[in-house]
Amino acid sequence: MSAHIRFLCPTCKAVMDAPVERAGNKINCLKCGQRLQIPPAERATTILAPALGLHKAGKPGPGLRASDSSLPTAHIAAQPPPMPPMAVPATTPTTESAELSRVVQGSPTQALGIFLKWLWRDRRFRLGAIAAAGLLALTCICWLGISSIGWLWPRVFGSSGAEYFGSTSDERKTFDVIVLGPFGNQIKGVAIVSNRGKETIDGKTYYKTVMTFDGIPGSQPQTSYDRLGADGVYSRKSTAANAPETLEFPLPPTVGRKWLYTQDDINMEMQVAAIEDFDTANKTYKRCLKVIGNGEKGAAPIELTSYYAPKLGLVFMSMRGPGFGLEIKLRE
Repeated sequence: MSAHIRFLCPTCKAVMDAPVERAGNKINCLKCGQRLQIPPAERATTILAPALGLHKAGKPGPGLRASDSSLPTAHIAAQPPPMPPMAVPATTPTTESAELSRVVQGSPTQALGIFLKWLWRDRRFRLGAIAAAGLLALTCICWLGISSIGWLWPRVFGSSGAEYFGSTSDERKTFDVIVLGPFGNQIKGVAIVSNRGKETIDGKTYYKTVMTFDGIPGSQPQTSYDRLGADGVYSRKSTAANAPETLEFPLPPTVGRKWLYTQDDINMEMQVAAIEDFDTANKTYKRCLKVIGNGEKGAAPIELTSYYAPKLGLVFMSMRGPGFGLEIKLRE
């Protein structure tokens, strides 16, 4: 018979014995379940000396022998013989050891699943995970709501239209110009539009714009003063007090809205025809304001079509009449 080690459980003080060859192994107390390690034989004898009455290692003290059966003892079986490779163990592993084995031997995905399952058993972790998931869902809902409002508002309620006024910074824009003659001939040129800063006229703030032409015979520079009002975009040709203003388009620019345009010898009835994309050969301008007009220039009937892009302003204009035509397109 092999020698045995006798030792105490540090929690419930139960006395247990185990074969010497199992020294150093970890076990669960057979009484309270405490996880502990089987000590070496010398340490076990020393630790149990007060309880077993031993004064020296291996020697029984007075009144109690090491083999005395009056002290209850929990017996721990000897270590089972090693199993051959691929053999089924003689004992059934616990749930904890089985999960540990799967973590060690399984794939990273399986290991992560087992680890999360183990974490989920903790009530505090469950509550924290649920709270974090709820906060994430609330954040996503708020973000989607704000994004949806920004996307839906101009489509459902219409925008203010101020974005079609264009940039107010000092910059230059280049337009390609085509003038159509009475016999189908074309004259091509360039128009340069420059913002020249702000001016106060009649107590209102205007942005000065100068358009110069290159390649168009007989053309002269044109100056206009534009302002963004609460009810529309206005322009005038002069800084003289009480000079007439022309309504370029009203605000908000809802589809179907009409107004009268009068400037010099041009009189037209204008209308917001649509808010749509405007395609060129190389680019698409999104959500442009399409404005159409019908009227007279002097005594000749004319038709007008314009597109205004958000944050850019005018990107295309076409005017047609008997024997003449004009087309202006923003250079890309």
